[in-house]
Formats: sequence, C-alpha cells, structure tokens
Amino acid sequence: MHGFFVAFGFGLVTAAILAFSAVAFSLQYGVSNHPNFAHGELLTIGAYAAYVSQTLTTNLVVGGAAAAVTGGLVAWGMNRGIVEPFVRARARSLPAPTSCTCCRRPPPIGWDRFCGRAGMS
Repeated sequence: MHGFFVAFGFGLVTAAILAFSAVAFSLQYGVSNHPNFAHGELLTIGAYAAYVSQTLTTNLVVGGAAAAVTGGLVAWGMNRGIVEPFVRARARSLPAPTSCTCCRRPPPIGWDRFCGRAGMS
C-alpha cells in the first residue's frame, strides 16, 4: 500500500509540473500570439538551477529563487535573441532559410519513386 501512495505522490507532482508548463505556454501564446515550444527546456534549466542551489545551500527558498531567476533570464534571452527577430521579420523572408535547409538535406528514402523518377540517380 505504501508503493501506491508513493506512486500517487509522484503522479501528482508530475501532473503539477505539466499543468504549470501548459498554463505558461497558453499564457505566452495568448499574450504574444506566437507559440514558443521551448517551455520544457526552460523548465529543465530551472530544475537544474534549483538542483545546483540545493546542493550548495540546502535552502528551499534559495533554490526556488534560483530556479525562477535562471529560468526567467534564459527565457528573456531566448525571446530577445530568437523569438523577436522572427516575429519582426517579414513573411517573405522566412521561406528562404527553410528552402535552403530543404535543399541541403538528402531526399527521403523512397522519394524518387514518389516523384516518378525510379532508376534515375
């Protein structure tokens, strides 16, 4: 029976973390109208910051503050360096990098049969 309560507790903690991420994602999309799919990475960075601060100080408040500050700074840097330049970019300038990356990769397996060029190299 003890295992059930331990599993139930871990399930509640995991659900709370996922709910926190979902609320943050929907809030970010609702405010800026642009999705940012890096919320998992930001949560991981905050978790590592909390872990490091816990090993150094063993103070829960310091760990929470370190996680919040580190996650906030990384999120701010990602927004300034990655998200905002794409939001400000004109729509016709975005297909150019996409088409260049598509041309650099080898075609998928079976693509020659799909295009009707079987046997041609």
